[in-house]
Amino acid sequence: MRSLIVCSTLIFALGHQAAFAAPTNERVSVVFGKGCNIAVTLPHTRHGGIGNGGDPDSQEGGMEVNPLPASWKSNMGRMYFSLECMNKNDPNLMQPSGVLNSTTNTWGKDPDYMRSYLTTSTEAYERNKAEEIIETTQVYDIKAVNGHGWADTYVYLIGDEQYRQRSMSFCIFHDSKALCGNGKVAYVNEPQGDLTQHAIEILRTIEFLPDVPAVEPVKQ
Repeated sequence: MRSLIVCSTLIFALGHQAAFAAPTNERVSVVFGKGCNIAVTLPHTRHGGIGNGGDPDSQEGGMEVNPLPASWKSNMGRMYFSLECMNKNDPNLMQPSGVLNSTTNTWGKDPDYMRSYLTTSTEAYERNKAEEIIETTQVYDIKAVNGHGWADTYVYLIGDEQYRQRSMSFCIFHDSKALCGNGKVAYVNEPQGDLTQHAIEILRTIEFLPDVPAVEPVKQ
């Protein structure tokens, strides 16, 4: 139902961080190719930040909070999202589980839309688990600093529940661009440590900045 972003081989150049006894927030930025100069507010953590692998022309990267603030009361250890900047009309753009209401201009869960897709899917898992997928999927409207988009959370419903995690995908749109990502936000059997709301708060701080002008070579 979604096109996943794979960045498993990237080495991310995340912002240098210092350790603090109590979490403080920091505004950090990174360039993901032309049109995606991104700023976001993250907790200031030892290994956290946002990066593009040291290549400003790369459209892929990652965003991380590591370690998690103790006040988040999660056993996940870290929150990490792969990121990709894409054209908003790219056919490979991740597809949401919800729809955009043209009257209210908000994204929301639409069980009929999901049911229509799932019951006709080529994936047996989606056909067989359609109603459970609909029930356990949540869709969130995300109004960022100067962008608007969606986030949804979902659980793969096969396997030992002890090891299942809740995933989040999102896309934030600005002009012709979309910043999309996915990551894990919870262990299903530990609802008290669900990071969904923390992730949403971070997504709402995303800002698309003007492109960084190219530096002209110094004339000799």
